[in-house]
Amino acid sequence: MSKVADKKVYRLKQHSLAKISCYRNYVDIYLSVLANSPFEKLYLLDLFAGEGKDIDGNLCSSISGAEALKRHFTHCPEDRKKIVFFLNDPGNSVIEKGLKKIDRVKKFIDELQLPENVTVKYSSENFEDIIDGVVKRLSQLNSRERALCFIDPFGYKYSKPEKIRDLLANGKTELLLFMPICFMHRFTAKAMKDEDYTEGRHIEEFVSILFEKQIPDIHNQVAFIKGIQKQFKTYLGIPFVDIMYIEKEKSQFFALFFFSNNKKGFQKMLEAKWAIDDQNGHGFTVNKAAITNTLFDNIDHEDYTYQLYEEIRKKEVLSNQEIFDFGLNNNHLPKHTKKVLDELKRDGKIIISTSNGEAALGYYLEDNHNKKIIVSLKK
Repeated sequence: MSKVADKKVYRLKQHSLAKISCYRNYVDIYLSVLANSPFEKLYLLDLFAGEGKDIDGNLCSSISGAEALKRHFTHCPEDRKKIVFFLNDPGNSVIEKGLKKIDRVKKFIDELQLPENVTVKYSSENFEDIIDGVVKRLSQLNSRERALCFIDPFGYKYSKPEKIRDLLANGKTELLLFMPICFMHRFTAKAMKDEDYTEGRHIEEFVSILFEKQIPDIHNQVAFIKGIQKQFKTYLGIPFVDIMYIEKEKSQFFALFFFSNNKKGFQKMLEAKWAIDDQNGHGFTVNKAAITNTLFDNIDHEDYTYQLYEEIRKKEVLSNQEIFDFGLNNNHLPKHTKKVLDELKRDGKIIISTSNGEAALGYYLEDNHNKKIIVSLKK
């Protein structure tokens, strides 16, 4: 293969740039939120660091993370938290022959001159050789430490549910996981129909473990993604799992899954995602014209309106705290919940009052807000 052809191998595509943009947004938010927290040490781990930059100078996740760190400490020099920035990639560079990918990453990070409270550690091990050590180290985090882990593998064989569960078991780690749904969906369908399809072994193992040997809904990729989200919640036993959809072409999706035990962190991730797609909050599509009749048009808003109203009907009375939590658990921000409550109130289906029974002026949809509001079903 020619040198020019080699370089074409590593030009980031639009869906990859969208994924990195969401990651960068979240790291920015993650650092700013924890700046005012009592935590003293943070671990930022990127287990597939890539080339650092593609041939056009577009940043990979590793350098995006490094720039986020530098940006944070430039704007918040009073934040003296210790940061351990751990970067791993076992691959050889396809842009600079004779170099490991991690060597290119190190070169770019050295140029950034990160602040002294950021310690960068490099590794070039295979994921399967390093993951148990990462799990063991994260399991030893103390009450003053937190971690954010990004896993963006080539393919899906490293997205084993049991490894994701192990990483999150300490309750102090948040995780971003990129999954090539379009390929997984196709291989799942084939593996379910053909017992002799040996190439589908990894996806068959993934589905069997996550879905506990039940048959997933594969009638389209969106249903498959939502099924994975639901099963992750059950299998991992954590309260918050969100998705950023990345549509590389019509009805062909990748997905960035976010896992958290922390309510505040989860809310901030939702904000990062909605900042990318302020219309639907699903994520990114390469072909904007393709979304005119997308699978998503109004579906999630209508579903959420129905879900929230059914919750109010079932409980008859809900506090603003309970409604705030319900929104996050269903992947919606307070502003979306307010919109639904406004509609239900306008249609005469609910009554909004204070704890004293007086008419309330607002909903106060914030976590642990000092004002208590009651939303009641109008009978």
